[in-house]
Amino acid sequence: MVYSRCMGHLAIANQRRRELMARRGLIFIVGMALALMALAACGPTPTPATVEKVVTQIVQQKVEVTTVVEKKVEVPKEVVVVVTPTAGGVRQGGTLVVPFTADVNFNAILASGPNDSYIQATLFNGLVRYDKETWEPSPDLAESWEVSDDDLTWTFHLRKDVKWHDGQPFTAEDVKFTYDKGVFDKDVNSRIRSPYPDLKEVRVVDDNTVQFILKQPFASFITQLGSYQFIVPKHILEGKDMNTYDEFNKRNPIGTGPYKIKEVVPGDHYTVVANDDYVLGRPNIDTIVFKIVPDPNVRVAQLRTGEVDLNIVVPPNLPALANDPNLRFDYLDKLQFYAIYLNNANSPFDDKNVRLAMNYGIDREAINQAISGGTWVVATGPIHPGIAWAYNSDLSPFPYDPDKAKALLEESGWKDTNGDGILDKDGKPLTFSILADNDPVRNQIATIAQQYYKQLGMDAKLEVMEWGTLVREHYFTNDYQAMSIYQVYPPDPDQSAMFLSTSSGNRWNYKDAEVDQLLTEGRQTSNREKRQELYKRFQEIVGFDDPAMVLIFYPKEIRAYNQALKGMPLQLDYLTSWRYVNEWWLDR
Repeated sequence: MVYSRCMGHLAIANQRRRELMARRGLIFIVGMALALMALAACGPTPTPATVEKVVTQIVQQKVEVTTVVEKKVEVPKEVVVVVTPTAGGVRQGGTLVVPFTADVNFNAILASGPNDSYIQATLFNGLVRYDKETWEPSPDLAESWEVSDDDLTWTFHLRKDVKWHDGQPFTAEDVKFTYDKGVFDKDVNSRIRSPYPDLKEVRVVDDNTVQFILKQPFASFITQLGSYQFIVPKHILEGKDMNTYDEFNKRNPIGTGPYKIKEVVPGDHYTVVANDDYVLGRPNIDTIVFKIVPDPNVRVAQLRTGEVDLNIVVPPNLPALANDPNLRFDYLDKLQFYAIYLNNANSPFDDKNVRLAMNYGIDREAINQAISGGTWVVATGPIHPGIAWAYNSDLSPFPYDPDKAKALLEESGWKDTNGDGILDKDGKPLTFSILADNDPVRNQIATIAQQYYKQLGMDAKLEVMEWGTLVREHYFTNDYQAMSIYQVYPPDPDQSAMFLSTSSGNRWNYKDAEVDQLLTEGRQTSNREKRQELYKRFQEIVGFDDPAMVLIFYPKEIRAYNQALKGMPLQLDYLTSWRYVNEWWLDR
């Protein structure tokens, strides 16, 4: 089976393309619900993270030396550059300034969130990426591929003219090294391990050919490869401790991508510059500055003043931005849900009745109205409606039914025996913490949910921390009780990485034998009708019968950016758009 057939086998249907067509325009939100204002006052005020400055001297290498600056450098609002027009109206040159929330890890195997993926997309490439029009898997470092008749051997033919930033050639050995470390080396704190329980071996055929050998057929394999999985250099990282090698992870990454690292100022900014030798040609924008701005309100303010050029905003931000003639907005769907994760391994959430009560006990539509003005879609299951062929449209959201929630809790033995307003059982109160960061959506979900749960007799405490801390110390370690967070996933309904009981990516320690069976069968067949049947039942169980979490809504992504920025793909969400950063350009 050749490349084009592989894509057809796994691509999103044209209906998906139409449904996810970006809709441009301004959205005017008159105001947030009064309930939100009252509830928000009950929660703590988020504070910007304090980032300890670390100053390190970079060792001279064959590439242009990365400079770590001891004093913080003010990122200029306006940079004087020479902008060169090219054919077709595209201009070359200029500096783009993008806000970040915290310091990053450059190592693509260890990435912990969107910040890491944004900057990694400028520095590295993957084997495949999603087509900017159709979301189909399309070439990146691999120029073509085929799969064997038994669907167990995928052969990738690599581009022959790719070089690392230090001039060394990119080969199949780098691909094997990346997946050997990321999937098979259990000592590596890898983010790419969980999608590949069926990967048996990565085999080098020659310098420009690599094979992935599977234990059994894996229907979404090629789609998973396109999901922010970048290849790292064997000649730099071999023999190093991947988890702690900060020379690469924090200071001086070597990639194959359209940009090279230029400057690292921990706690302040990162600067990348155009790679003149990029395999697809020199990128249009000369310099990108990733500026650390932890406070979301400050990020919005700097978007207005022109100190930063683009940002993802939420509906409450729009009244302050909508009339700015220097800004434009893309409003589009995103394969994402917001939820309150529940750690199913620990009390009280090891009890299905408590998890059901958590779901019946909140009014999702009220939360949606308060946060988005009702412009987002209340969630019915973990599979996004944008994956139309697999989405179970027969399901409705959990109704708001506090009486049923209280009855479920009482059925499990939770009663207020001492009249203090808090349910207890065997002498222990029903108390737990909801973790959140200072993101306006995640924080407000947690704040509002806290009030709903208190009305049920639950002592829900809100604990707010910096995003990086939440992810590193709690999300990736499963060290939490409840957590307000979001999940982004590839354009395929296979969610084994998140829900399979044996998966390292099962962050809520969810275990359900029928779900395991459904997900396993869904991975192993390429028959769409069969997969549709399996995933619809999967949504019924995880969404309603035996919920793993409290799903809230599917958001719309609002991309706000300077009118001068051109060339961003309109069919891709913001995170995926960074895979085409070499095509962006500035009309100024």
